Amino acid sequence: RMMHRENIPTPAVTPQAPRVSPAALPDALAPIISPPCLPSPNGAWNSSPKQQSRRGEKEEDDQAFDRIDLNSDGVISKEEFFAAYGQAGTTTFAKQIIDASDWPTVQPGTCAKDVAKIMAGSKTGWAVVTGDPEDVSDIVGIVTERDIIRKALSSDTGDVTSMDVGDIMTPKAKLITVSASDSVWEITRVFIDKGIRAAPVLDEGQKLVGFVHVRDAVAQLVTDHSNEMLSINEYLHGSY
Repeated sequence: RMMHRENIPTPAVTPQAPRVSPAALPDALAPIISPPCLPSPNGAWNSSPKQQSRRGEKEEDDQAFDRIDLNSDGVISKEEFFAAYGQAGTTTFAKQIIDASDWPTVQPGTCAKDVAKIMAGSKTGWAVVTGDPEDVSDIVGIVTERDIIRKALSSDTGDVTSMDVGDIMTPKAKLITVSASDSVWEITRVFIDKGIRAAPVLDEGQKLVGFVHVRDAVAQLVTDHSNEMLSINEYLHGSY
């Protein structure tokens, strides 16, 4: 839907009685004349605070419209709208919405059978493979139940007791990760482009600091934009 500036309704102006200078009134009436009716230093009559507020809001929304209307043709196209709201308004980063709760860890030499038991005990379908058993952030890969099942099905015996995690995990280099400094918009684009629902979050030193889920990223993106979106929506639909 195209949105035109000329289609935006102009708020109706309520007729007002002519303003009278207090100097022209009897002394008994002059004190009841409210300050908004008094002349300003330049001789013009002041508008009321409410009118000034509405005028200020209108000017701000005109500026918002002009910012989105990139080609200045008085129309906001879908492409211009998404281009404007892709990054603008995004104020949250991955490090602010990560799930940093404890995650199960195993080492590359752990056998797949033991990993399955660890997953069952932690009620997860995955585990982080770390190079240093004392450092849960030293990620070298991730192993999932699907990895174990796929490997078992591809073997001749179906026995997973002799399989090491290092042989069946997805190595760190092949993981789809995001940076702790990525914005929620950048994270959401990764989820959409890659078709995934969660991703490990790495810091500047490539250490694991947590995980981020698509539901959290989208929810935060909506929160970041809600006030700005509400304002422009009211403007475009003539709410004020």
